[in-house]
Amino acid sequence: MQRTSFSVFAENYINEEREALSNIAPFLKSAFTPTVFKSTGFPTEVYESDAELWKLIDSMHEARYHANLKMLGGLTNYEFELFKEVVHISISFGKILKHPIIPRNSLTRSLLSFRAINSFYEASSTKPSVFEIGPGSGYLALLCHLAGWKYTAMDSTGSLCQFQNSLWNHAGINVKFGDVSAEFSQIPWWKFVDLEIELPNSQIVVANHVIFEMTPLALSYSVQRLKEAGAEYLFSEGMGLSRYPTNIDIIKKTMVLIHNTVSTTKSQQVAVFQFKQSNLGKQSKHKVIYKKLYSMFSNFYHRYYYITAIKYFGIIYRKFFSKKNPLKAQVLDKRLNIPSIDVSEGQVSDWIHSLGFPTLTRDEEVIIYSRHTGHYW
Repeated sequence: MQRTSFSVFAENYINEEREALSNIAPFLKSAFTPTVFKSTGFPTEVYESDAELWKLIDSMHEARYHANLKMLGGLTNYEFELFKEVVHISISFGKILKHPIIPRNSLTRSLLSFRAINSFYEASSTKPSVFEIGPGSGYLALLCHLAGWKYTAMDSTGSLCQFQNSLWNHAGINVKFGDVSAEFSQIPWWKFVDLEIELPNSQIVVANHVIFEMTPLALSYSVQRLKEAGAEYLFSEGMGLSRYPTNIDIIKKTMVLIHNTVSTTKSQQVAVFQFKQSNLGKQSKHKVIYKKLYSMFSNFYHRYYYITAIKYFGIIYRKFFSKKNPLKAQVLDKRLNIPSIDVSEGQVSDWIHSLGFPTLTRDEEVIIYSRHTGHYW
């Protein structure tokens, strides 16, 4: 494993993005700007050197380790072996950055998605190909790589792109930034929006903690782009901060919910949507009923009063009979039952502590010192 020249990446990233912006529509530039991160003060620009990359080793999932393990219920032997390998990679990478730490929060969170995809394809003879929107600290990518899956990443946050690229290259993957033809690809947002560039075919889209944080245009554009690239399913173990909660309407319009756990503990806690083959000509039930009633009364003498009544009927129907948020519904797919557990939560924690490296991030230390119990942003 060789050390990556981070400053070279930063310079190339800045130059390539600046050059690409000259041909990108203003709406797209605005849509793919990480507005939520910028509004919270999260570092979004690439770093000039590697001096601050340590801040992203276990970022955005602070204090979630125990909750993650509880949702997982422990690990299978296969998951535990992959988990240990990624931990060792991360510690080695952290040593280069002079901040060795075990990314227990982000890594256990990534295992939720990895397990779901692995379970979904376990009975299949083919391996999944994954396209991840917003990989964060990049640990799901390492798990996919170690499992031998084809993987593609797209992120619009420069600092995270830089961290991901550095971590993945340190792991020996030899990532070529912007190469869409590779088995393991990292695509910048400006190439993702370029319709002249053919995206790699990916059956699975992973969108963790980004759906409610993407601008509506960015989400609509991404769904259409990935659908044209052959996407069949979208996996998400969290929608993200509710900056754009109405984005769920875009998901409802373009996909069908096939798995979502609300109350049971026997199924994996991840939402899975299947892409619709076509959205043309399809209407929700309340729109169909509304149009039929409208047609029935349209020729009556007192047309105004009847149509007004039908409009109010439509409002009442939508309020009481239509499902506004599919994530409140429980839909279970048997392929996503909790697998047989080999390694308990306690055994995972014991192994982590046996390594003798720090597990608390600097941000978690701040939370503990402050006795803070709310959201940390």
